[in-house]
Amino acid sequence: FEDMVISQGRLIAIVALIIPFVLILYIEATSRRHLVPEPVPSEPPTIEDEKEDLAWSIHPSLAMIRNSLTREQKRELKQLEDDTRLLDSRPFHPSCGIWQSTYMKRHHERTQPDYIKNAIETWKKKGRVTSEHQYVAHYCPKDQDCGGIADRLFGAFSIFIYCLVHNKTFMIDWPEEIWYPEVVDWNVSSVLQPIITSELKPNEEYDQMWMTQNFLNWNPDRLDHMFNIHETPRTTKLGEINHDTNIKVRMDAQPFVRILLNRGSVFRQLIEPGTQDLLEEWGLNQRNIYSCMWQFLLPLRGPAYEYTLKYRALLQHPDIFSVAVHIRNGDPAFEENFTLDREWMDYYLECAPAVVRKSAQPGQKIVYLVSSDSDLVGKEFTEKYPNETVLTMSKPAHFSQMKDRSRDDLLRIITDAMILSYPKYAIHSYSGFARLAAFLRGNNRRSRFMTGGCPMNEHIWYTDIDWLAKVWSMG
Repeated sequence: FEDMVISQGRLIAIVALIIPFVLILYIEATSRRHLVPEPVPSEPPTIEDEKEDLAWSIHPSLAMIRNSLTREQKRELKQLEDDTRLLDSRPFHPSCGIWQSTYMKRHHERTQPDYIKNAIETWKKKGRVTSEHQYVAHYCPKDQDCGGIADRLFGAFSIFIYCLVHNKTFMIDWPEEIWYPEVVDWNVSSVLQPIITSELKPNEEYDQMWMTQNFLNWNPDRLDHMFNIHETPRTTKLGEINHDTNIKVRMDAQPFVRILLNRGSVFRQLIEPGTQDLLEEWGLNQRNIYSCMWQFLLPLRGPAYEYTLKYRALLQHPDIFSVAVHIRNGDPAFEENFTLDREWMDYYLECAPAVVRKSAQPGQKIVYLVSSDSDLVGKEFTEKYPNETVLTMSKPAHFSQMKDRSRDDLLRIITDAMILSYPKYAIHSYSGFARLAAFLRGNNRRSRFMTGGCPMNEHIWYTDIDWLAKVWSMG
């Protein structure tokens, strides 16, 4: 017991000696910490710094305007980019409803080799299949003029909605490699073709396994009939309707169907009573249906995504009033001695600031995003509004006119359509590409399609999406 008391006494003495040293070290460290200056918040990286990280360089005009912003605006721009990147990194966009995961699971199950082989076997035994064994592809053969990128996408999106509603499997059969199989593999060449080919008998050919239908340039009545829209025919003759009924019956029995289509039927399917209720229950409506399909079918990744994000953050910043200007000059724009129509060009140069005067808030910085199939349009706007004009890096050319199209060329056209949808307002020439951007924007009465001069009384009228979806290549 005596030894224990001595040990406790020694321990107390040692602790008493250590405590002062600990207090001295704490005081010294605290003093030194207050002598170290507070770190100065670093400036957001400049556009020049950002460009080094991008395989796709942004246009100098965008860099100039971004660099002209205040420090606080640059911070907000960076925050917008970070928030958008985080939201878009989710596998399914939360604003698009509940259908995405359901369809993805369905698609994955039905593109397994054994499932595809079962569809082939059922068809050969019974001469028909049910919808869950049907694969419907938007088809554009290599040597076929299927129209511009907007017309193609109108067709592809229409077939996708049809497959989504009617329990079929959507596929893509294009010669260009722009449909990345990152979330869902849409490509016939990688999913169906190897399995179909492996199941061919000696006397069978690959193309014989497909029912191919050319719906290019079809009118609304005929498309309504094909997509089960039950409106009363307006212009189509009864003989054509009966002919199309026979095609439809055969299509509904086939496992593999390829459709050439350069017209849109998305909004027409959306207003069909039965389809409308179903799509709205899933979370799709006129405002979001195009942007949601785009994000699901054509998700941008890597450099292409970062490229669009730089434009998106600026054009949608609350301190920026942005106006998209798209001028489709048509096929003559590709001729060597092409010159702009002076009167037509002046309409746009006059109407863009009229939109600003009518709708911009005091203090907002003005930005005109200019897109065209002729580089002369960008030059005109840059000369007239040098501190407000933003251009993209795409080649000024129409999709159908480009030769030796690379993946980057096609992706740039696709990203241009997305970028064209970001500004708050838009004035457009009468083109499918501009209408695609209007559908992606989703805001009704924010786009004006130019048919003449800009009203001098500043009463700017904008176009309804309903009207845009009923004209020309529709929607």
